[in-house]
Amino acid sequence: MYDTYKTSSNTQKKMFGYLRSFVETFYTEEPVQRAVNFFDKISNYDVIETVNECGEKRYIEIPKNLEVERRKNLELLLTKCRKLLSFVNGKRYDEDMCILIVRLCERVKNAVNASDDITYLFDEFRELESRIKKKSSRSFRNLSSLDIY
Repeated sequence: MYDTYKTSSNTQKKMFGYLRSFVETFYTEEPVQRAVNFFDKISNYDVIETVNECGEKRYIEIPKNLEVERRKNLELLLTKCRKLLSFVNGKRYDEDMCILIVRLCERVKNAVNASDDITYLFDEFRELESRIKKKSSRSFRNLSSLDIY
């Protein structure tokens, strides 16, 4: 009445293997690792390079505390502002430049307690620094063109 169709044991094993892999794909409890791009790794992790007992290089990723990093960056910026201010005072620049640097220092101090974006402070510092470097390089160019007897 019904034709019986026999499959070989290899075919049955392959089919069972396919079925098992299909089921394991959807019903396993393994954690899924999300892809992380390079920028995320650099901005969110400190990477330490070490050498194990076998002489192999190993890299350890330690999550950064973003608040601590932010505070360190602001302290670094404040130090740079103070150095720039002392440079400007030593070179006898106009008072307007000193006032701009002092105001930037005040904004950096106020940003320590806030939680907003601080990139504009770094941009402003770079702009002031470049303006001061341009002024000082002009004076050096003028001095180099002088004839000394």
